Amino acid sequence: MALLIAAAMGSVAEAQPKGAEPPPGCKAWDSDLPAPWMGWAQSPVPLTAGSAPATAAKALVPVGRKVSVALAPAKTVRMAVDTPDADPPPNAHKGILSLHVPADGFYWVALSEGLWVDVVAGGAIVESSDHGPGPQCASVRKAVQFRLKAGDAFIQLSDNNGPKVDLMVVRQP
Repeated sequence: MALLIAAAMGSVAEAQPKGAEPPPGCKAWDSDLPAPWMGWAQSPVPLTAGSAPATAAKALVPVGRKVSVALAPAKTVRMAVDTPDADPPPNAHKGILSLHVPADGFYWVALSEGLWVDVVAGGAIVESSDHGPGPQCASVRKAVQFRLKAGDAFIQLSDNNGPKVDLMVVRQP
């Protein structure tokens, strides 16, 4: 199964713009997704990102369920660990989410936009282990993989060009 997902992750260069035709071999966008990714095809649950670590607890991301995240203007958000904004867009938005990691393993953070994503655990940024566009036929724009330990973490989102992004955390089997 892991090989199937790994093969699917490398099969699309970048997700589609809104309204574009699905790639060859796909009946439609978000169809025939691998089992761990099926939540991406569902309607997202609304979630408002926190503007500081203390408010992120109210923004708990469930593993395997797509959420539509409302972000705040970048200047109003304080992250758990600051990262440089190299070239923020003019309409930059940020947010901080909480994540309960149920078991040690590899987890993908899938996004509908190309914004910056970090996972913070134990007060430090977790180094990503892989990047990709998501599985074949998925409307994922960007997916970043992290090796996470069981416990609580933050997901930091920054440099989004606007106040909304769809997000899903997927545990790699």
